[in-house]
Amino acid sequence: MVYKRLKNGTHAVGFVHDGKFVAYATAFDAKEAKALIKAWRAVLELFHATSGAWITEDDEGRVIPRGSTSKRRRAPTTNA
Repeated sequence: MVYKRLKNGTHAVGFVHDGKFVAYATAFDAKEAKALIKAWRAVLELFHATSGAWITEDDEGRVIPRGSTSKRRRAPTTNA
């Protein structure tokens, strides 16, 4: 997730897709926007820990889809 201040003065939280910023939530102050980022990252970590999914994001906030190579890639879980 990335934080960006918009031209109209609001603060946005979103991600980068194909080189463009895509906002999914806006806030009126930076503190609230940064709290949204922390919450989203906590949800992603919980999702990874419980499902073993490979969806994550890189250092610039870009979403890394399942099956792509990444430094953060985890070993797949096996159901025996």
